[in-house]
Amino acid sequence: MQIRDVSDATERTLKARAEREGKSLTAYVRDLLNEEAATPTLDEVMTRIAAVSPCAGNGGRSAGR
Repeated sequence: MQIRDVSDATERTLKARAEREGKSLTAYVRDLLNEEAATPTLDEVMTRIAAVSPCAGNGGRSAGR
């Protein structure tokens, strides 16, 4: 994977953050990408919720009513 057209300011910021964490820029960006990929988007969460069948036994009422 290659990323082009990253501004100098962005590169400097990422390099500084990587250095503070004792990582290479490659390792730091890889960790960022892995974390991003592991976090579901709102659309993905909503799709998962919609796929779950509603709880039976409450007659469509909220708990506590």
